[in-house]
Amino acid sequence: MPSRRRPPHPPMFTRLLFSFFAPLATSTPVRMATWLLLPPGTPAGTWTALLLQSAGTAAYACARPRW
Repeated sequence: MPSRRRPPHPPMFTRLLFSFFAPLATSTPVRMATWLLLPPGTPAGTWTALLLQSAGTAAYACARPRW
């Protein structure tokens, strides 16, 4: 019996479904969790993006990248 193949990118489909069924952004934690779905210039989305950028830069610097 042939094995069934999984769809190539299930996370993309999951993200699409999440965007349709995500709760309304009424509290700050929910806004931060759904920051990619917020319109540009939203304070919660901007601060979340800056926080993730800072954490990523710090993690990259601590990992001592090799050139």
